[in-house]
Amino acid sequence: MNNEAIKALKELAENTGKRSKIGIVRELMPHIEETMKQGVTLADIHAALTEKAGIDIKFLTFIGSYKRIKKEIGKNTQQRLKPLTPEKNIKTEPSPIQEKPKGFFFDPSPKKEDWL
Repeated sequence: MNNEAIKALKELAENTGKRSKIGIVRELMPHIEETMKQGVTLADIHAALTEKAGIDIKFLTFIGSYKRIKKEIGKNTQQRLKPLTPEKNIKTEPSPIQEKPKGFFFDPSPKKEDWL
């Protein structure tokens, strides 16, 4: 793609007055995450965005957008961590210690050692 087309798309994104609300949250996401690391709640972040920055977004829309973006980020991270080619013929040895499964299992003839 030529440089003029890229420049035109960037200008469109920056100068368009009407942007999607999730697009605004996506753009602010690194700053939102950094603010949350400092102990600020999402409710306080939303209040600052609506009152001080003048962003018109309802609280539930903000929370839904935030969760959706976090989920997208998580999927992208998982895809990058997957090996490109699965390894075949991997021999796994069973562990020498067999753990008992959790839960209740009826044993009609219990051993005295199990009582203690």
